[in-house]
Amino acid sequence: MDLPILNEHEQALWHQTLDQLNRHNLYCACRQCGYEWVDSQMNVVCSQCGSSQVQIIPCWQFPDD
Repeated sequence: MDLPILNEHEQALWHQTLDQLNRHNLYCACRQCGYEWVDSQMNVVCSQCGSSQVQIIPCWQFPDD
């Protein structure tokens, strides 16, 4: 399947969308207790155990299925 090629404007919009997703949809996993949640901030503390040992991954990296 051939994907359509984006023009310069469409590509800029695509990158802007990815940047926005990175800022507002962060998968967080506590390394101490294993609690998982989605947040919009980079500097988070686990609400279950209070640990600041939190792994943060942008949600767009996960498939929808």
